[in-house]
Amino acid sequence: MSGTFSLRLGKEDFKFSAAHFTVFGDSEAEPLHGHNYRVTVELSGSEVDDLDFLVPATTAKRDIRAECAVLDEKVLLPAKCPHLGLTHRGETMAAVFDSRRYEFPSPEVVLLPVANVTVEALARFLWQRLRDRWAHLHHQIDVVEVTVTETPGQGASYRRSLQLAGRPRPDQPPRKEAALNTRFEPDDSQLATLAALDPETPVAALNLFQFNERAQYSPADEEYGTQAANVSGQEAFSRYVAAAGQVLADLGGRVAFSTTVEQVMIGPSAPPWHAAAIMFFPTRKAFIQMTMNPDFRAASRHRKAGLANHYQAHLDGTPWVTE
Repeated sequence: MSGTFSLRLGKEDFKFSAAHFTVFGDSEAEPLHGHNYRVTVELSGSEVDDLDFLVPATTAKRDIRAECAVLDEKVLLPAKCPHLGLTHRGETMAAVFDSRRYEFPSPEVVLLPVANVTVEALARFLWQRLRDRWAHLHHQIDVVEVTVTETPGQGASYRRSLQLAGRPRPDQPPRKEAALNTRFEPDDSQLATLAALDPETPVAALNLFQFNERAQYSPADEEYGTQAANVSGQEAFSRYVAAAGQVLADLGGRVAFSTTVEQVMIGPSAPPWHAAAIMFFPTRKAFIQMTMNPDFRAASRHRKAGLANHYQAHLDGTPWVTE
């Protein structure tokens, strides 16, 4: 007789205390306040191991505590909220909503890859973080559910199958992956990983660029339908480089190396990369500051118009070997 096992983990110390405010529109939001959040996690699967364990509970509990610690005693701000302005100035993070302005010490802020800091968004964020930690347990775990409670009787859950999150079922053939997805922004999981890393460590960004033959400006861009849009993709991208390069320099960064790609020697040759560059940032915080800078954001339309594809990998900014 087949069935499903569920392991529920809701220990007393699965909690974090954090400040936030929920946004209800372009002019209405809660005042800044805090909660003592509690976290419960349920893991489900159809099989247990030889000792009748679904998963090693000690390891699972350690991982949940570690993710709670990332958010504990922090101010939580939504990086993707269309009604909130966020800027870094030195060691300060400023958040502007309508006529309200808040300033916080940057190390005490966690930028979440969400549009609003709700219990729903927190449950999904923690689910994504735990999914990444438990990838090696995919043979035992079918479904993970994360519940976040902000006050007694009020909380939200996010439940999802790990198979639907990208793991093929045993009876399905492996999916053929595309060489690359044409995207120009990181996804939620990548933003979450960045937010959890030490913001004070140096980082280098390895970039590969594929240019459009002709620039592809969107109707929302000021160049659309004008002579300024009638340029090559590489020329549009050069407009981005000029503006973004100044923002990068102002933050203490630099383009360490850039050149054309002559030939792919190892790995897939599609898409055909046309140029490569390595940018250096003195801290990860400087990278985040660049992406939030108004001049950089305005210039990004040229990047999107000029590029057919873009690959970026973050590297440890401290090299193994130095001259």
